[in-house]
Amino acid sequence: RRFTDSSIERVAQLPALLRDVRITNLDYREVVQATGEDTFVFLDPPYLSATKSKLYGKSGDLHTGFEHASFAEVLRSSGHQWLVTYDDCDEIRRNFAFARLEAWELQYGMNNYKQASAAKGQELFIRNYAPPTSRGLDVPLF
Repeated sequence: RRFTDSSIERVAQLPALLRDVRITNLDYREVVQATGEDTFVFLDPPYLSATKSKLYGKSGDLHTGFEHASFAEVLRSSGHQWLVTYDDCDEIRRNFAFARLEAWELQYGMNNYKQASAAKGQELFIRNYAPPTSRGLDVPLF
């Protein structure tokens, strides 16, 4: 079972949290090059390792051919603040050498977070802005 009743109930709290948020399924080029002030963009592109494992689409066609280096170059020229999550590997680190990179480990799956045997992944937070701090304390938030 992927979703519990309590996880579904928490969805009811989202409208207040997402009041000024715009969620799109547009091409990333259109989003990161759009005009706008105080714009923050979160992107979760196809992971490089997922391209190899062909997880999505018919025979993996949704990940095959994604241009990871071009994606990085488009983000380099964006005037917006952005945050990207990616798999942690040398190629991605080279593509985003101009940005701030922070490695993190996570457990995959909503039901696996309490299970010691659940699969863990090494991923990156990649951003083009200084990390915010929490209420004046010197505590970075990703």
